[in-house]
Amino acid sequence: MLIRVAILIPRNYFTPVRATAGNGPTHRTIPLIQEALQRAGAEAELLEPGERPLSRPQALILPGGGDLHPGFYGQTPLQPAEHDLELDRFQLAWARKALREHLPLLGICRGLQVMNVAAGGSLHQDLPEHAPERVLDDPALRAEAVHHLDTTPDSELRKLLGAHPGVNSIHHQAIDRLAAPFQVVATAADGTAEAIERRRGGFQLGVQFHPEDMPSQQGLFDRLVQAARS
Repeated sequence: MLIRVAILIPRNYFTPVRATAGNGPTHRTIPLIQEALQRAGAEAELLEPGERPLSRPQALILPGGGDLHPGFYGQTPLQPAEHDLELDRFQLAWARKALREHLPLLGICRGLQVMNVAAGGSLHQDLPEHAPERVLDDPALRAEAVHHLDTTPDSELRKLLGAHPGVNSIHHQAIDRLAAPFQVVATAADGTAEAIERRRGGFQLGVQFHPEDMPSQQGLFDRLVQAARS
């Protein structure tokens, strides 16, 4: 059976525009995610705000991108920034649906943040030391580890990536208040949450790095598809 995975993208995603913090040129990462899903034996369906899937997806990916508007977690912006409120509402609605229906879910960078906010959590608005300029400026460096994580014993993430995986974290926002359905399963050396998993109710994992750029992390996509088959 071919598994269909919905990837929620901004409207006009493939129109060339300037880079956004944490995601490089905005038309770059989705093809990499599609390729990873294909290797895992799944088919991707790209959904823009306002679109409905052809049929109910069996799994969901919330990809990286720009900042979620702080208003969605009860804060005002600390600094001027561009926000896509249409995308924010669209992804938050789907994340809540996935939480209610226990749909297999993988959140990548911004996607982890959307998961946490959708479930009632909040974010640190600016952690600039977690977004290395050299990596932001050169997507060719995205396959290199920026730092290593400490993962939680018995977590899905440790089973997939090991105890201290090297990751390419390039975010400037991160979890502040953790939403109740989740537990932190990986941290950076300074204690920043780098991955969360749902405590109970099926495979729902958010990571603060970009596994689509690192072939050694293909297992995250394989596990998502495996969960959708079961």
